[in-house]
Amino acid sequence: MRPWREALAGGALPLALLRVAVAALVITLPALHAAPGMADLPVVHRPLGAAWLVPLITPAGAAAAWWAVVLGAVAGGLGLSTRLGFGAVTLGGLYLLAIPQLRGGVQHYHHLVWFSALLAVSPCADALAPGCWRPAPGRSLGWGLPVRAVWLLIALIFFFPGLHKVLAQGPGWAGDNLRWLLQWKWAQAWDFEPIVRLDRYPTLLWLGGLAVLTFELLFPLALLHRWTRALFVAGALVFHASTLLLLDIDFYVLWCCYGVFLPDGLVRPGAWRDQHAEEEASVGDLDRESTGGQIAVALGPHGADGCDSFPAHTGARSRSTTDPTFAAQREQSARKGPLQGLSIRHISRS
Repeated sequence: MRPWREALAGGALPLALLRVAVAALVITLPALHAAPGMADLPVVHRPLGAAWLVPLITPAGAAAAWWAVVLGAVAGGLGLSTRLGFGAVTLGGLYLLAIPQLRGGVQHYHHLVWFSALLAVSPCADALAPGCWRPAPGRSLGWGLPVRAVWLLIALIFFFPGLHKVLAQGPGWAGDNLRWLLQWKWAQAWDFEPIVRLDRYPTLLWLGGLAVLTFELLFPLALLHRWTRALFVAGALVFHASTLLLLDIDFYVLWCCYGVFLPDGLVRPGAWRDQHAEEEASVGDLDRESTGGQIAVALGPHGADGCDSFPAHTGARSRSTTDPTFAAQREQSARKGPLQGLSIRHISRS
């Protein structure tokens, strides 16, 4: 077995866990169920490259896409017809989930469309599916390549926001800019009480900001070894917990997919498939699973440029915890007075 193929091959369970997670997240996604009701609302924002879609959006089309996505997610999640099911989720999601993006706010669920496209062309029903509940034995490129493509896509979700933080302000992003960002988010959440007011502890705030920058920029490199990969997945969970406790932002639509990082050795070591069968399948596997690589390559220019388009959204310029610079809000607040002077209990309280 060639070393590169051994490194890229994987077991069936992580891919099956991703299948179940993506299907469940799609079915329960609030934006999915709100989109048909938004179809006839005025368009406030046109994401880059999506202007052609606006004339095609109708209430009837949104309702049809909703049925296609929901039924496809149910079928795909159960492992009954993954290619047809996740194909419907991908195509219907491109149409339906773009509708909320046109109403003035950026919704961070774009990766569900990416993962659905990967699952549609992957053998993701070889575990946790009718007639194949236990993971199929052995390791294969057909299971391993799409899993590693998802690893890369998740790493890019972290990398590009970190890159644009550095390009915008460098290490200085972790100082006053981060303090203003925290205060701005608290001002928006009237009834939210952060677990700790980090803006009152400049050293701790600066160290935390530098840790975020380091974590985001190094995530792609951490994929190369299982121990660093496990460390950074744990760090990602800590990151998500921190944004929830400090900013009331729950990015569950991403961290619920982290079962895809489950090591094969924790599940079942298994044996390699028959050498002849593996060689026959390799060409088809590489061709089929190249979809993940194509998505990752396509995201490269978008992320480097800071594109905020759907579904190629990288989060690099969104006004959220990944915002690289807070200059616009700082200039606006400077004209109206410091943010601490606002009559909001979380900020004005000493």
